Amino acid sequence: MTIRGYAWPAGNEKSCDTTFWYHVAFVLVRHFNTPMRNCIKYRGYTARIDYDASDRIFVGRLLGMSEELVFHGASVDELHADFEFAVDHYLSECEKEGRRPERPASGKLLLRLPPEVHAAASIAAASADKSLNQWVTDVVERAVAL
Repeated sequence: MTIRGYAWPAGNEKSCDTTFWYHVAFVLVRHFNTPMRNCIKYRGYTARIDYDASDRIFVGRLLGMSEELVFHGASVDELHADFEFAVDHYLSECEKEGRRPERPASGKLLLRLPPEVHAAASIAAASADKSLNQWVTDVVERAVAL
């Protein structure tokens, strides 16, 4: 059986051996794990930081929001201060306008997987005596190191 380019040894497809399912989890984590480099957080908001060489400044953009919130700074301290100001200003403007601030995540995730990955994850969850939701939550938490 092959999942995302990883060929499993023959005969292990139906095994409930714990080691096998740790390998399934490892492949899922390796495949979906994206390191959060150049990111900073404040009040539940995360921003990606890039360097604009032409203007010689750091530029930050809030992630996971439909509204584009951009900030910048010539130094790391200035960048952090402007990030905090941008988030605080956004939240105060939302309060003044009587609208709910957009949050980066609701806690609900619709996930489309190839059937073989879905089956492997379901079996791994069952063998760990967890619901699929709890198992996926655990795997994702480990992947992003929460």
